[in-house]
Formats: sequence, C-alpha cells, structure tokens
Amino acid sequence: MNTRSALFLVCILSNALSAQERGLSLSQYFSANQYGAHNQNWAVAQDSSGVMFFGNTSGILRYDGSEWQMFSTPKGGIVRSLSLGASHKMYAGAYAEFGYLKADEFGRLRWISLSDSLPKEGHDFSDVWRIHVTPRGVFFTSPQYIF
Repeated sequence: MNTRSALFLVCILSNALSAQERGLSLSQYFSANQYGAHNQNWAVAQDSSGVMFFGNTSGILRYDGSEWQMFSTPKGGIVRSLSLGASHKMYAGAYAEFGYLKADEFGRLRWISLSDSLPKEGHDFSDVWRIHVTPRGVFFTSPQYIF
C-alpha cells in the first residue's frame, strides 16, 4: 500500500469513527423479532416529521425512532407500495386493496380504504406496486389497472 492510499484509508476511518462518537450511526439493523412482523419489507417512506413507514408482508410498520407499531390492512395483504401525500397521508398499496393511514381525533392512525369504494367488477386486481402522488391526484397502479 502506498502512502497516498494509506492516508486516504486513515481519513475515511477517522470520519466514520468520529460520526459514531457523536452518536450518528451509519446504519442500524432491526430483526423481525424486534419490530414484530414478517422479515420481508417491500417499500419504505418517510413522513414530514421523520417517522419511517415500511410496507411489510404483515402490513404497514411505523417506526418513530424508539417504538414500532403495526397496522394491518383489512384483507391482511402484503403491502407492496407506500407514498407520502398531501395532508400527511401515508398512502399504501397491497394485494387487491389500497388506501391510506390517517390520524383520528385522538391522534391514532387508522386505515382508510379507497378500494372499498370501487364498483364490484373493479376488485379483480392483484398487487398495487406503485403509487404516484401528483398535483392532479394520487394514482395507484397494479398489473391490471391504474386507479
């Protein structure tokens, strides 16, 4: 190893150690046992206050930096997509359903289904893989339809 490479390596390592000394972790691992859900996570989104949401095989996980909270969709489907919309709504797409989490009058998040308002013949879709929040509205896309 030449002098330049050694100096570069020392600088990188000292920056990483310095960040950890200040309490800034580079990353943190959470096991499925710690967050209390399935080990497969399909989507991730962050709200305006820094709270993290994860689309999980078991539902929607919310992590505020200290506590994990689980929200199941009515059909119990795998949550494949998440996207933050206006008014702090966290939109979610799952198997054959989509909707959003909204705080009730007590500040508790509740699932609001949008797919329940579809006509009966519109319920033949599979996973909602993408959510597009636009100035013209929110669009949910599945292999069969765009809602």
